[in-house]
Amino acid sequence: MLMSHIIMIKKLLLLFLILPLAGCNTPLGQIPPENNSISIKHFGVGGENVFVGGTEMTLGADNKVLEKKFKPEVKLEKWGDETYIRIWSDEEGDDKATEKDGKVVWNNKDKSKEYNFYTLPPGKGMENGGFEYEIILKEKPKTNVIKLNIEAQGLDFFYQPPLNEDLDNVMVTATEMIGYDIDGNIISERPENIVGSYAVYHSTRQGDYSKVDGKNYMAGKAFHIYRPKIIDSIGIEVWGELFIDIRQGILSVTIPQEFLDKAVYPINKVAGLEFGYHTIGGTSRSTSNDVLTGTLFTSTATAGIGDSISVYTTTASNNVKGVLTSSGKTIVSNGVGDGTAMLSNDWSESSFSTGAAVLASTAYYIQFIGDGQVDGKSDTGGSYCYDSSNSYTSPQNPTGCSTGTTIKYSVFCTYAPEAPPAEDLQYIRQIIQFN
Repeated sequence: MLMSHIIMIKKLLLLFLILPLAGCNTPLGQIPPENNSISIKHFGVGGENVFVGGTEMTLGADNKVLEKKFKPEVKLEKWGDETYIRIWSDEEGDDKATEKDGKVVWNNKDKSKEYNFYTLPPGKGMENGGFEYEIILKEKPKTNVIKLNIEAQGLDFFYQPPLNEDLDNVMVTATEMIGYDIDGNIISERPENIVGSYAVYHSTRQGDYSKVDGKNYMAGKAFHIYRPKIIDSIGIEVWGELFIDIRQGILSVTIPQEFLDKAVYPINKVAGLEFGYHTIGGTSRSTSNDVLTGTLFTSTATAGIGDSISVYTTTASNNVKGVLTSSGKTIVSNGVGDGTAMLSNDWSESSFSTGAAVLASTAYYIQFIGDGQVDGKSDTGGSYCYDSSNSYTSPQNPTGCSTGTTIKYSVFCTYAPEAPPAEDLQYIRQIIQFN
């Protein structure tokens, strides 16, 4: 008798980045189910919206909903409805989903696949909690490629290759997960699930604009889509190959055929594709004392005043300063922040004593420098400026810095409202005096 085949491709894991997850298991609203029958479900995760089941529905003449079939889809919004990511399958199946043990469960037409959708609590690697999209293959698939559709708004996707395929002017040798400088010191570590993954950033926004009636985008990171791992019932595991082409709307996971051929069924332990919300980079990156480095970002269309620079640090051993530098590698006026003690696994904030003017729609290097080693975070995908012979005590223009396009540091600038011109202030004073 043939044994049933079950393979779970887990986890389309979407971890929310900026806001802490509060009440992540509480649905904010949904079309009321009949007999545990679900068409669409709306979750609130850390103040953001997560929709499961799709939004298409059949309306009658009076615009009342006549029919709403469940669709194996999840849509996650970030920074309100400013950006989002949507993932779905075109498979046909049950008209409705059901809910069991906190999971929304749906089966495809021939019952060869089961889809599960549910929230995840905070934990290591997803400090703010998250949301999971899980596919269970109940029989050996005809192909070793799992295909889904993907759509995004206002987001850029950056592939995170093995470090030995991501060398730069500083990291001169590497294995897949460990990078070394010219002296053989370890300066970068990329976890196994980050190798072959994708970091997802806001296309045009970075920084904290909350003081100027805007939003806090921090380093601009919205999601991290992790490399998938597949595990069979006796614990044999294998990494899947993740591929995303956002222009073509393709997301696929390729599972080694040999694994599918030899897997022991049924499967009782699963892991797999993870979509992650994260505020920080997925790769550790260290710099020595007196190294001035940072990533190029472009300001918004509104001018402002730089209030501080925050850099994510993982150890609390030394001090760090933020430095705001023009794209021409000149430190801007008042652009050197005060020294501040590094925090452990947190954002270390260096404030400007006097605000640094930030022009509209202008590129700047948001940089940092330490009086000792700075252990931080980064992703592949940013233009950087790395000056190995600068001064923490008195930072100088990094005119001779090494540049490249492979490091996006977890660093951002906080902006304050732009002060009115002096003549405007004088006019305001005259009006006040007259009145």
